[in-house]
This record gives sequence, C-alpha cells and structure tokens, in this order.
Amino acid sequence: MPFPHSLRALESPNFRRYYIGQSVSMIGTWVQSVAVMWLAYRLSGSTWFTGLIGFLNSAPHLFLAPFAGVLGDRVSRRRMLIIVLALLSLQAATLATLSGLGIITMPQLAALALFAGICNAFETPTRQSIFVQLLERREDLANAIALNSMLMNGTRLIGPSIGGVLIAAFGESVCFAVNSVSYAAVLAALMGLRVNPRPRRSPTHPLHDLAEGWRYAMGILPVRWMLFSLAAVSFSISPYATLMPAIAVRTFGQGAELVGLFIGAVGLGAFVAAVGLARRPSVRGLGKWIPSSAIAADAGRRGEEEPRDELLHDVLHRRRPARALPRGLARRAHRGAADVRRGRHDRDGRRRHLRPANGHVSLTPEGRVRAPRYHPRLGRHPDGQPMKTLQGKTLFITGASRGIGREIALRAARDGAHVAVAAKTAEPHPKLPGTIHTVAEEIVAAGGRALAIQLDVRDEEAIAQAVQRTAAEFGGIDILVNNASAISLTPTAATPTRRYDLMMGVNVRATFLCSQACIPFLKKSANPHILTLSPPISMKAKWFAGHVAYTMSKYGMSMCTLGMAEELKRDGIAVNSLWPQTTIATAAVEVHFPAEILKASRHAAIMADAAHAILTSEARANTGNFYIDEEVLRSIGVTDFERYAVTPGVPLFKDLFLE
Repeated sequence: MPFPHSLRALESPNFRRYYIGQSVSMIGTWVQSVAVMWLAYRLSGSTWFTGLIGFLNSAPHLFLAPFAGVLGDRVSRRRMLIIVLALLSLQAATLATLSGLGIITMPQLAALALFAGICNAFETPTRQSIFVQLLERREDLANAIALNSMLMNGTRLIGPSIGGVLIAAFGESVCFAVNSVSYAAVLAALMGLRVNPRPRRSPTHPLHDLAEGWRYAMGILPVRWMLFSLAAVSFSISPYATLMPAIAVRTFGQGAELVGLFIGAVGLGAFVAAVGLARRPSVRGLGKWIPSSAIAADAGRRGEEEPRDELLHDVLHRRRPARALPRGLARRAHRGAADVRRGRHDRDGRRRHLRPANGHVSLTPEGRVRAPRYHPRLGRHPDGQPMKTLQGKTLFITGASRGIGREIALRAARDGAHVAVAAKTAEPHPKLPGTIHTVAEEIVAAGGRALAIQLDVRDEEAIAQAVQRTAAEFGGIDILVNNASAISLTPTAATPTRRYDLMMGVNVRATFLCSQACIPFLKKSANPHILTLSPPISMKAKWFAGHVAYTMSKYGMSMCTLGMAEELKRDGIAVNSLWPQTTIATAAVEVHFPAEILKASRHAAIMADAAHAILTSEARANTGNFYIDEEVLRSIGVTDFERYAVTPGVPLFKDLFLE
C-alpha cells in the first residue's frame, strides 16, 4: 500500500511490522519510567535517591554503548535485540512482583535500575543500527530515523500520562506489569522478521573498530560539534525527569498524575519536532536549528527552577482539590505502617526529618502568612516560604479540657487557629483543674478563636452534632486530634467490666467515630491531618501483662491509624500517631503513678510542640507514621529538652510501650 512521503519508510514490511511492535513496547517503557521515579521518591523522599536511580539508568550508556555497537557489528542484531528485550521484560516483572508484595527496598530498586541501564546500553545502538537491514530502500534510512524519533516522543507523550493515572489508581506494580507484558509485542515482531543479510567484512580487532569510529566522528567537524552539544545538553538538562516527583509534590502538592503530565509535555514538544523532521526531504539546513533548540531547552530548564508563577498555581489547583499521593509517600519517618507489620522497633535508625508544608526547612514569620500573594490552597507564598503555622486552621480536639489536649489547643491558638474544645468537663472538677470553658478563654487570650463543646466521646449522635457545629462555626475542619483517653493499669482479674467498657469506648470507639465524622470535612481541607495520641504497636507480652485491657484499647487507637492512613491517603488526609518518649506530667500520671515518676516526667508542652510540627507538615508526604515526641523535635533542630523537664536534672522515666 502506498504511504505519504513523510511515512515512506513504512512501505518496507519488515520495518512496518517492527515499528508497530516497538510502538506498543515503548508505551510500556514510558509507563515504567514514571513508576520507577515515583517509587524511588516514595521509598526515600529524597531527590538524591531519584537522581541516583536516573544515573544508574543512564551511566551504562556512556561506558557500554560504544562496545555494544561494536558487538552489534559481529553478531545477529535481531538475536541480540530479542535477548536484551527479554531480559528487560524479566526486569519489569521482577519490579512488579517486589513492589506488589510491598517488599521492595531501595538497594533492590537501585540494582534493578542498573540492570535496566546495562540492557538499554546494548539495546539502543542495536535498535538504531538494525534499521538498515529492515528497509528495502537504503535512501529511506533518514525517514526511518525520523519516524523512530516520532515513535519515541509520541509514546513519551502518551505513556507517562497513562503511568500517572495507573499509579494513582492501582500503584506502581501495575505499571511494571504493563511494561513487562508490552515487550511481547516487539518480541513477536522481531521473531517474525526476515532481515536482509549484512555484507561480510574482514575480521578486525574490536578495539580497532572502536578507535576507527572515534576517529571518524572526531574527524568531521559537524559531527564532532553535535556530539559535544548533545553531551552538554544531556549533562545539564536531560536529568529533569529525576526531579519531577519532587517538583510535583513539593511545589504543587500533587501526585503521580502531574508527574506524568510534566514528562508527557516534554514528549509533545519533541513529537512536534520529529514530525517536522519526517517531512523534510533531507538533513540539509538542520545545523542552524541545533543551537536554537539547545537555548530553548535551557530556557525550559530555568523555568523549572522557579515554577512559582501564581497564575500557573491557580490553574493547577483551583480546578479540583489536591489529590493524595498514591502509595503514600510515607517518609518512614519514625514507625511507618510497613515497619509495624514487620515488627521493627529501631526508630532511631530510620528517623527522617519531617517535611514542612511545602518541602522547605526554613520557617515563615507568622506575620507574613496572610501577606499579599499568599496562596491559600498551597499554604505558602509564591516566593516559596512554607506555611509553618496553623493560622486560620480549624482543629477539633477531644479531651482538650486539660493535659496534653489543652497544651495542643493553646499551641495552635498562638498561631491564630480556631479550636473546638470537645470534652466532658463543663463544670469544675473537685480534684482536677480545667473545664471546656476555661480552656476556651485561654485560647482566646492566646490569639485564637474557641468553641467550647461538652461532649461524651462515646455518644455517636453527640459526636456528629459536635463536628457539624464546629464546621458551621468555623467554615470547615482541617485537623482532628484524638486525644481523649481513659486509663486503668489493672490486671485482668482486677479490671471490672465497666472500666473495660470505658477504656474501649473512650479510646478505640471514640477515635473511630470522631475520625469517621470528620472525614467529609477533612477531604475539603488543603492540608488535612488526623493525629491520634497512641503508641507504636509492639506485640511483646510485657506490654500486655499487668494491664491487658488498657493495652488493647491503646493499640486499638493505633490500629485506627494504620488502617485509616491507607484508606485516606488518596484523599490527601494524613493519619498519624504521636506518643511521648517519657511520661508526661498530666492528671493521669499524677493519679496512676508514684510521685517519683511525676518528678521524672516532662511537661505536656513537649507533646504540643511535636504535634505542631506534625500538623504543619505536608499531609501528602507524612502519613501512616508512629511518631515519638522527642524524635520529632530533634528532626526539626530542637536540642534543648531540659526546658520541658518537670524537675531539671532528674533522670527521666520512659513511657509505656517503648523499648
């Protein structure tokens, strides 16, 4: 069948068959490329590691591709492509299996990236050199090269976008599986080819051929100039893809779909250029376009460095609420969900810095939070300053009439937050200080707005009414703090049924019901958080013996964190737990522990400061974690902990559930 002049190379049946199979395979390759970078960033939270993965994917080209070209002149290129593509399919299947089972690690990912880089170093020169054997007319070679460029960049337009959608819907493992299957198309095409035999050549030493190719390239000025230009562009501009996950998360607060769109946009521009090349009758006149293209690429790179134009932010964020990061992007900051499943307790070895609301470490002066050009959806200014404040945020805090709940409320109030004080104590207690009304007055005095709500957190209907009342009063809910807790450190035989029911009702049931009631409002928030005061789970008998019911109830709260973090991460809602490193000087400690332990405790302010750091962090990057107060504060640079001590200089008493 006749083809247009711009598609004339497709008139060769072998090239046409191979081209169709390669089209399917390349879509899968681009789908995987997005998934690999996203997985690297999700596992590490580091642009350094995504850069390493990009390096391992690309570095073998520099060192092995010249030798692969020499090898391709000595063996069957068709057979060589079949072997290499089969290995790449196996690599993708391995990635799909490891990531699907949730057991993939950073070293494994790096090793598989290096393996793919080595395979691609042999595949790329072999694929490009086999064209001459697939064409019936040698004069169609330039058109075949242009069509191959169209194929590469056309699939780069489609594949990353598909990859972003698949990651958001199903996770990275599906992307790897799709790529593994996609290789079947090109392998089937290669196996059905009947390639033209190459002319026989006299045997020479491989190094001689390599030196001859180098002398040829360096001896022709235009070729030498283009090689050096390509090297400069590759070194300074091409690694942009490794930064895309961080840009999407830190700058735009988005997920894998935006990464796919970013990379696809690059493919669109390259595809347009490739179409122009395919329509040209020859390569004459292209030299003048090379420097201008490099300058345009550099301009695009500079635009990536400061992607903070307000209009662009508005376009990206006003169309819909920011999506959660599929597969979490939990930093494994202290004890993540996976760590709990594996029974790990080495929190110190995995501690990472909490990520501020937009990924920067520096703090924003509170007076500038509502300054001109503040972006309400991103929670930061266009000049990149982060929102390290809770000003204007609405917190629903249970058990906030005293203790840790009160301290968290007052810390938020100093930022100018709106706080619903939801607790049972409306009238002064004969032994315990504080009521919902006295705390509400303190909140207002500290600079916030307050709503005092008398609430029995075991009452489902009362919870729903309290949440609705808070949302109506302040225009929504941004943060839920599950602080209410009942304690009875009694063994099984000494725990009456009513005390058991109280702990289960206040601790587990209330955490579940309050979270359930707040979720519809949290979904509408720009940076929503659920923070539950519960310990990391350790299934050691010593943490159950002596107070089985209490441990069951606190671990029940922690199980809510585990499950809800996974359920709600696609909605962008961070769900975390916080627990103190030491005992805290609250009424519960005063009543249930000896006086010596109270003296060896810390003030509740340390929990309030740690909670503030968590609640001002980026929700989409910090979910499913079991934080420890001291570790949180150390991760943001706090070194003076003596000021939190009830009795400075006295050795501190470690809290329950911690080794």
